[in-house]
Amino acid sequence: MTAWLGTDEAVGAWVAEYAPTAAGNTGRSAQALAGAVLAWAQLHGSVGLEAAGQYAGMGHSGATLLGAQTEMLADAFGLK
Repeated sequence: MTAWLGTDEAVGAWVAEYAPTAAGNTGRSAQALAGAVLAWAQLHGSVGLEAAGQYAGMGHSGATLLGAQTEMLADAFGLK
């Protein structure tokens, strides 16, 4: 994430707009970017699989996985 921030001005601008407290601090900016990208990918995957009916044969609802992913992401980024 640090290398991406260093080579793509638009990514740095995105962090500055959506995580202004992290802007200017490379470590915090990289963490904010990682959190956004990982959360988006995890949640997009869960919702897409649920919408496609991929959890139907597993014996539980997609909410079970969504809740676990949300808690994992919160733990990973110190949001709990």
